[in-house]
Formats: sequence, structure tokens, C-alpha cells
Amino acid sequence: LDVILMLIQYAISIDKGNMRTIERLGVSWANDGVNSVEEADNKIRLATQRTKCYSIVASAFGLKNAGSPSKKQLDYCSTWVTDWKFSPDMLREAYERCVDSKGEMKFNYIDGILKRWHNNGIQNKNDLADFENAKKKKEPASTSSSYDIDELEQINRLEDYE
Repeated sequence: LDVILMLIQYAISIDKGNMRTIERLGVSWANDGVNSVEEADNKIRLATQRTKCYSIVASAFGLKNAGSPSKKQLDYCSTWVTDWKFSPDMLREAYERCVDSKGEMKFNYIDGILKRWHNNGIQNKNDLADFENAKKKKEPASTSSSYDIDELEQINRLEDYE
């Protein structure tokens, strides 16, 4: 009974106090094995944390009235904010790079950007600038022409013998 009361209070707290949502949450909690007050408290705490992470990301992306996020979006946001600890500035940078490249916001593309940064130890814009500068130094310097004049002359001389 205590778990059911917690579920109802939680549903009301997120403005989803209708019977259909309460029933759906109840079935979900039962399927997840939530049978005690402690398990219900953990479930509510996790859901609240994931919602806060989504709010941080939505704010960083400049999304207003973003609506209800999907489970996958909540997973991404939780990873980016809680696990990888990216700041709103870095989230915004990844968002802008995605939109510049793809013309639209794609969570999976942003995740790829942030995953690469996380794997390379990039946590702020200074780290990012250092990483990109080091990457540019490793790339071979391109010449002004895309062909080698000496090589073309050698090919022409060989053609004269055919």
C-alpha cells in the first residue's frame, strides 16, 4: 500500500496524476520489481535525477517547451550530465556542431561528439582547443597544388616512348 501511495504522489508531482498514467507507472514499477518503499524511493530519485539532466541539456540547447523526452533521450542526458559531467557550455558546443554539420538536432550525433570528447579527456573549451590544435599539427601540411609537377613531367616523358 505504501508503494502504491508513493507512486500516486510521484505521478501527481510530475503533473501526470490521471488514472491511465498511474496505471502505466504501476505496471512499469511492478515489471521492474519495485515492491518496497526503499525500491520506490530509489525509482523516484532516479527518475527525478534523469528529468533534471534533461532540463539541463534542454536549457543548454535552447529548447523551450521541449515536451516529454523519450527514454533514449533521458539515457543520453543522464550520461552526458551525470556520468561524463559535461557543462552546459560544452553541451551547447556539441549541439552547435551537430546543427552546423547536420542541419538539425540529432541526439545520437551529439552523443558521438560528446563520447569522443569524453574518451579524449576533453571537459572544457580550453581542453577542446588544445585537442584540436594538436590534431591540426599532426595532419600533414598540404601544398598549394594537388599534384606534383615533376611527377607529371616524368609521366609525359614515359609516354613519349610508347
